[in-house]
Amino acid sequence: GGYRYITGSDISTFMRQTCITVYPNPNHYLRLHVKRLMAHSLRVTACVALHFAGVSAEDIAFRLRWNVDSVKFYLRDCSCDVGSYIKQAVLGAYKV
Repeated sequence: GGYRYITGSDISTFMRQTCITVYPNPNHYLRLHVKRLMAHSLRVTACVALHFAGVSAEDIAFRLRWNVDSVKFYLRDCSCDVGSYIKQAVLGAYKV
């Protein structure tokens, strides 16, 4: 035995399996695009959620260990609304 680290591939596999479990209908949008789920998706989702919660690009960059230009890059085409319940959850977690 030795150490085994979690890899991006491990995370992607887990996310895809979870998607299939949660959305059993093979025609669901996420199921149709399940191969697009990857480890980096979590960080991008965090970036968008923090942005919609009103967190500054500088704070987002600090929390995700990105530079500010990366934050702006990922937010450039974001026109989706993460919903008020996500905003409240993020604001609550951000204040901790």
